[in-house]
Amino acid sequence: MTITHCINCDKRISDKALACPHCGFSRGGQDPDQVEEIRRRKQRQQRYRLSMYSYVALTVFISGVIWYWVESGGFQTAASSGPIILLTIGVLGYVVLRGMMIYHRIQARKAH
Repeated sequence: MTITHCINCDKRISDKALACPHCGFSRGGQDPDQVEEIRRRKQRQQRYRLSMYSYVALTVFISGVIWYWVESGGFQTAASSGPIILLTIGVLGYVVLRGMMIYHRIQARKAH
């Protein structure tokens, strides 16, 4: 008996199991087209999730800009550290998430 990974949920399962105990995916008689479709679906879900997180990061950044603008009186004076921290979190989050999206896209191309 060896431990393998479920192609649907990627959790560890026994190679003797007929179905994944985590997600219920049937392992018996796997059609290669079905396996490929599951892989594509997982990639789409990952891309969607990363896109949504990047939108959240952009929202945090825009909130920081608005907060800074309101607090500084239209960018006339310096604002407190609160909006600057929010701006930094938004920018860094967006850059990191975009990097993850590029890495994910490269890995998907290598899989083909």
